[in-house]
Amino acid sequence: MEQEQDSQQVATTVVRRLVDAGFETYFAGGWVRDHLLGHDRSDIDIATSASPEEVMEQFNHTVAVGVQFGVVMVIEGGHQFEVSSFRKDGLYVDGRRPEGVEYATAEEDVHRRDFTINGMFYDPASGVIHDWVGGRIDLEKGVIRAIGTAENRFVEDRLRMIRAVRMAARFQFSIEPDTERAIRSSAHTLFPAVAMERVWGEFQKMSESPHFGDALVTMHRLDLLQQIFPLLDGVEENVIADRLEPLTRMTVEVPTVGWLMELFPDADIEEQLALARYLKVSNRDCKFLERLWQARQLIETEQRGGTPERIEWIRFYSHSDAFVCLSVALSRYGDLSQALSRHQDRYDKHIDHIQRLVKRRPLVTSQILRDHGIPPGKAMGALLREGERIAVNEDLQLAKKVVAKLKISPLWPEVT
Repeated sequence: MEQEQDSQQVATTVVRRLVDAGFETYFAGGWVRDHLLGHDRSDIDIATSASPEEVMEQFNHTVAVGVQFGVVMVIEGGHQFEVSSFRKDGLYVDGRRPEGVEYATAEEDVHRRDFTINGMFYDPASGVIHDWVGGRIDLEKGVIRAIGTAENRFVEDRLRMIRAVRMAARFQFSIEPDTERAIRSSAHTLFPAVAMERVWGEFQKMSESPHFGDALVTMHRLDLLQQIFPLLDGVEENVIADRLEPLTRMTVEVPTVGWLMELFPDADIEEQLALARYLKVSNRDCKFLERLWQARQLIETEQRGGTPERIEWIRFYSHSDAFVCLSVALSRYGDLSQALSRHQDRYDKHIDHIQRLVKRRPLVTSQILRDHGIPPGKAMGALLREGERIAVNEDLQLAKKVVAKLKISPLWPEVT
């Protein structure tokens, strides 16, 4: 809270400097919305009648992040503020950016913005809210409504369709009927206007809400999810809700990609990784999917009455996100808390082996094998892996006992 107050104080001095220089200037957009909702927010956007060049004249530290669109980043007091000139946008030809901008009044600037609840200005000097689009009323009603004609707002930036769903889920608002109809009728235009990286960014923001599952179901109802994942075309809405339901009971934070893969319960790991690459996710997310798949395979083996080698579970437990993977994988089976408790007991029982794996300090090292006449090479590598397996599976804690086992294994070479 202290940092956010400091951010607001610094932003107020930025506004004051521009006002003192003769420019109409306000806090804009999301900060005003969250302020009225009583939510803390540290990032503050500023709108002004000053041109980008006039803004840059007033401050020592600025970055011209989008001068052609009237946007300058002002760096002041250790904070960054996006300062945008009041403008009217020109023709949109790519579903994302206007061909050009025309400087305008504050009221005209508001009418180019996306939703009424994001279309208010705040004067930090007087505390007055300037609202020309009914945003305050829609906040009170809990409504997401496009400013002006919804279809026009979505032509300007197709991603706004997904953003409407995200905000509705975050605030537990409804989407106003005309806005909802415009989303459904325009959903097929999402691609190629919007890059997949931007869609993935919206999914990531959406997953920060405890109502991510609801958002995905709403996206399906409005035909957005099917545009992103054509495999879901023809899948009933209640089936989508059922697939996601187990994750709604999670007490751990499930990565975004983990939620999305629940939409495809029959996909194998190669198909999941192909979907992940299609979404442009990080390598870290792909690794999560691989560990989640490993967890499911081990669990299914036990469900069928099999017994995985202890080393398989210990290697799995050595990953920092092991229990997140387990929570997702086990969510499809009965009492999650009881199942997780069994895994915690197993984890605690073998903590020494797990820590050795985490710290990469095996009982039998390459130096120990060299001392026994084993030269570096493939044979040594195979013995190191076998030594780790023996130590864990037989719960050995002394290197000499593991070496003794290795010496009678077929992997131990004849040492001359």
